Amino acid sequence: MVSIKKWSKEASASRIEEFQQEIGVELPADYVEFLATCNGASFPADAGFVDEVNEASWPVMMLYHISNTEADLTDEKYAGRFLGWSVLNNTEEMRGQFNLPSGYLCIGRGHEHANIIMEIHSGAIYYFIEQEVEDAGEFKKKAVLMANSFSEYWGGLEDEYPIF
Repeated sequence: MVSIKKWSKEASASRIEEFQQEIGVELPADYVEFLATCNGASFPADAGFVDEVNEASWPVMMLYHISNTEADLTDEKYAGRFLGWSVLNNTEEMRGQFNLPSGYLCIGRGHEHANIIMEIHSGAIYYFIEQEVEDAGEFKKKAVLMANSFSEYWGGLEDEYPIF
């Protein structure tokens, strides 16, 4: 299991419901469970997702929260940056800059210019290195599937990821 640093209060059932209403879809149950227990987290510098079957690994810096107020912040050193680390904020940014298709959420950040993306319907988790794309179709071609569900992704995170 990967070490995490929580900097947000757990998302309440009412906040999760409100968030689902904001985005217009129901989230996968395993991701809802993460939000209810963590609601965002940062990881050690060398943490990442390890896919031993395909001999691949992808770094992760943080998974975003769904809070809509700094009152949910539990570590004051992140004041001023906290709301920028929200799923909604980063999803909107990805839609504007990189044609993130509807039905996808930007749920986290890899190292440098990489994002952790979830396809809402299936729960599949993708890695997308920021690059210019013409449209949603090209975005889907350039995103790399890491895991078929949030649970699979969460279970594959390690403090130090190997380079294959």
